[in-house]
Amino acid sequence: MAFYRRNLPHWHPSGKALFITWRLHQSIQNEHHLAQPGIAAIVADAICYTQVNLRYYDLHAWVVMSNHVHLLVDPLVEPAVFLNTLKNFTARHVNVLLQRTGASFWQREYFDHWIRSQSVRRNSCLYRGQPCKGRIGK
Repeated sequence: MAFYRRNLPHWHPSGKALFITWRLHQSIQNEHHLAQPGIAAIVADAICYTQVNLRYYDLHAWVVMSNHVHLLVDPLVEPAVFLNTLKNFTARHVNVLLQRTGASFWQREYFDHWIRSQSVRRNSCLYRGQPCKGRIGK
């Protein structure tokens, strides 16, 4: 089981699914950039690309909300690897689209919760009652 800490502790037991959330940087938290269809599409495409082409995780569900993103994955590499890939790629492309330079787009920290049972997995399928597939939220 991998463990590390920034502000939050991160426990990553091997073979367990993870529910992961990351947010826009504090300085732009209230701007809801992810509600813009073009920006949400950049994030959604990167999530799918990272699964299909890079094989960093098996993706069960995802949703892009107006100021944060949720993933339900079975990691195939350390979560820090695929989160760095996703956040760096999307931040570069979104900052170009927004004509911003040198500004943080994502918070460094993320929240993760490992899935301990099938009932927790079902309840984590973004959001209750939603099928386990990706979507862009409102």
